[in-house]
Amino acid sequence: DPEGQVVAQAIAVFQFNNRKRGEYGLPLLETMTIPCITMAGTRPTFYLVPVTRELSNAVLLGEYPLTQTRVLKCVTVGVSARHTVEGMENIHYRELVFRRVLAFK
Repeated sequence: DPEGQVVAQAIAVFQFNNRKRGEYGLPLLETMTIPCITMAGTRPTFYLVPVTRELSNAVLLGEYPLTQTRVLKCVTVGVSARHTVEGMENIHYRELVFRRVLAFK
């Protein structure tokens, strides 16, 4: 299950970006929404992970944050079992995946 890793990496991105902002004299951000994609075979799953400074600090301190984090998730599912077997070889599934990728952009 890659979801824990997705959230952990989104928090790492938040920390890295804020550290760089501090180095350049820019104000630190309170929140960032980090887009993420995982692949299971040819099936992409899209995530939007909102990371706050509160969440980042809680992770650094090994504590639970006071505010719940809600991750948006979009799983790409073909309309038939054939799409799962054929994957990207099926033109209809391939079009569905590319539409999702473009929409996520």
